[in-house]
Amino acid sequence: MTPMQLEKAVSNLQRIVEFVPLTILEHHVLRDSLWRERAKPVLDSARALGNRVVTAAEFVGQENFFLESMRGELYAKDPPSTEFVRWMKFCWKREGAPKPPV
Repeated sequence: MTPMQLEKAVSNLQRIVEFVPLTILEHHVLRDSLWRERAKPVLDSARALGNRVVTAAEFVGQENFFLESMRGELYAKDPPSTEFVRWMKFCWKREGAPKPPV
């Protein structure tokens, strides 16, 4: 995402949290380990209006596990097998793809 796209996304989200009492963030925004820092204007806007912004895990009372933001570290510690990497490249988004290797 370019800096201009990020700025636009934050601006759009700020407008949303002004009108929505509870906003649940998930997936893309949470891929960045610095998401809270980057989303600070959004979180501050919501808080100032008495609205809430939470992750899906927080919404259901569970701990956040931001695995996607830790992918590089996790892969370095425990890399996927060569067979699995080959499977991912071959089967990505293919309908009827075979099950992944164990």
